[in-house]
Amino acid sequence: MAAPDIVYLVSTAGHPNYGDELIARGWLAYLAARRPHADVWLDCPEPGRAAVLLAGAHPRLHVTDTMWRVALSHDSEDRGAAHAAVRHRVSHLGTPREDLGLQLAARARSVHLLGGGHLVAAWPANLLLTSLASQMAREHDVPVVMTGVGLVPMGDADTELVRAALADFAYADARDPLSAQRFGIPVRPDDAFLALGQGAVVLDRRPAPRGMVLLQGDLHDRARMTQALDASLDVMRAEGLEGQEIGVVEAIPPEDSWLLDAVRERWPSVRFYPFGEVWTEGLPVGPDQVWVTSRFHIHLVAAAVGARGIAVNTGLEYYRVKHESLLRLGTGWALAEAGAPWPSATVDPTFPQRALRASEERRQVADTLYPHQDPTARGR
Repeated sequence: MAAPDIVYLVSTAGHPNYGDELIARGWLAYLAARRPHADVWLDCPEPGRAAVLLAGAHPRLHVTDTMWRVALSHDSEDRGAAHAAVRHRVSHLGTPREDLGLQLAARARSVHLLGGGHLVAAWPANLLLTSLASQMAREHDVPVVMTGVGLVPMGDADTELVRAALADFAYADARDPLSAQRFGIPVRPDDAFLALGQGAVVLDRRPAPRGMVLLQGDLHDRARMTQALDASLDVMRAEGLEGQEIGVVEAIPPEDSWLLDAVRERWPSVRFYPFGEVWTEGLPVGPDQVWVTSRFHIHLVAAAVGARGIAVNTGLEYYRVKHESLLRLGTGWALAEAGAPWPSATVDPTFPQRALRASEERRQVADTLYPHQDPTARGR
C-alpha cells in the first residue's frame, strides 16, 4: 500500500487572530487546489478553535497541537537547554503524550512553518519550533521549510540557536529586510499575500462607514493607545466625518474591543465589527475609506483594496519593523507614533496592482515548495 501524502503545517492559528487565521486559510486554500488528495495536518496552539475557523478550507484537513505542546512544555530560561530538549524528543521520543504525533510528523512529505510574527523574543517558547523542525530534517530526513516570518527582535542566544536550526531547512524566507539580513535568508512578501490570490481574503460588501478604527488591546501601552484613539478621532474630523458613523473593528477578541466604550463616549455613532462577524462576513473595507490601525494585516488588506490609512505604533520595534515592511512594498500609508504629531491618511493608488504582484511572487514560491503530485504515487 502506498504511503500517505502528508503535508504538515505549523502555524499560530486558532487564537484567534485575524492575520494568523488569514495566513492559515490562504495556505489551505492553495493546497486544496494544488494538493487536494494530501492529508494536511495543521499543528497550532488552539486546534479546537482552528478546526472551527478553518473548517472546509481543505478537503482532508486534520488539526493537532503536537509540536506546540512539545515546545511549550520544554521552554526554560536556559535557551541552549530548551532547544536541546526539543531536539532530544524528536530523536528519542519519551514525551510520552506527544510521541505518536511526533512520529506522524516524521512521516510527512514536508514540515512547513507558516509565516507570521510569532518567532520573536516576546514568545521564547515559540522559537523552539525551529529546532523541532530542524531535528525532523536531521533525524528523519523530512524536508522542512519556512515562509513569510518576522524574526526580530530576538535575543542573542536564541538568534544563534535559530540560525543553526535554519541551516537544516530546505527553504526559508522572511517578510522584512532586517530579519532576512540577520539570518541570511531572502526577503519575500508576507504569507497573507498568498491568501489574496487564492480568494481567501473575504471582503464584506455591505455598506460600511467611511472611517474605520482598529487599535489593538494587547502588547502596546494602554495609555499611549488611548492617546492614539484621540488622534484617530481627530483624523476622522479632519476627513470631514464629524457626525457620521465610524466603524470599530476587532481582529483579536476580546482584546481589541477595549476601546469601544471610549469611542462611544467621544463619538456619537459607532458601528462595532466583532471578530466573528469579520471572519464570516468579511473585512468591511473599500477604496473610499480611511483606516487608522495598529494591526499589520489590516494595514495589508486595506491598502491592497485601495483604502487610505495610517499605521499606528507606540515605539515598539516589533511593530515598526512589520509596518515598515509594508511601506517598503509601497502601500503609501502614513506611519504614526502615538503621542507625536500625525500625518494625514494616504495610500499609493498603484498598491492594489503591486499587491497582486506580491501575491504572484508568493504563489511562485508555493509552487516550488509544493509541486504537483500524482495521487497514485504517494509517499516520500
